Amino acid sequence: MINFAVCDDEPFYLDQITSALSSFQAEEGEFHIDQFCCGEDLLADYTPGTYDIIILDIEMGGMSGLQAAERIRQMDSDVLLMFLTNHSEFAIDGYQVNAFRYMLKGQSDYLYLKQLASVIAAYRQSVQVFRIETKGRLTVCKLDEIYYFEVMDKTILLHKADEVLSFPGKMAEIEKRVAGFDFAKIHKSFLVNLRYVSYVESGTVLMKNEASLPLGRKFKAEFTDRYIQYISSK
Repeated sequence: MINFAVCDDEPFYLDQITSALSSFQAEEGEFHIDQFCCGEDLLADYTPGTYDIIILDIEMGGMSGLQAAERIRQMDSDVLLMFLTNHSEFAIDGYQVNAFRYMLKGQSDYLYLKQLASVIAAYRQSVQVFRIETKGRLTVCKLDEIYYFEVMDKTILLHKADEVLSFPGKMAEIEKRVAGFDFAKIHKSFLVNLRYVSYVESGTVLMKNEASLPLGRKFKAEFTDRYIQYISSK
């Protein structure tokens, strides 16, 4: 899931951008989109990591979009910022806060979609994701949100902090897809994300969501080496 904030003091543009973003969900997976009518509301309860992409009107009554972006950048260096404006001469101001790009208001739907597609693509390149396609539906998960994979018969269970997703597959296929990332096999049925391992004790791996998983003898030595290397690199 990609989390968006759209901030504009004109309801027409709020709805236009939200509608355009929603049209991407069939191809890109589920989006969560919050609307704000002023920078003050956006900042009221802002915490780093709340949003992946923020689309801001530069010219708003009260706090301007640029002022809001400056405040956001002080707290969050990772979120992608994109500006909306009626005047292209304001666009250069966005580079002060490392904005990805700007969009001129009043463009055709085609240009809006093209420019929004570019910011979504940039986000996809900045984070690693795991895509699940089942019965024509696409679900996208960030790799760093996955606690562990479990296989039961011919079904893969993807465990996150607050939900479990299931889809048909084999553990060997999952291993190939996450090769090169911080995942390690602890049992023929379990592949864990090392960032969410709390500790290892005897034949058990305790995860940070309090799941207690078996550590197979066949995998113990290699997993222990991987885990020590991971901890040492942090």
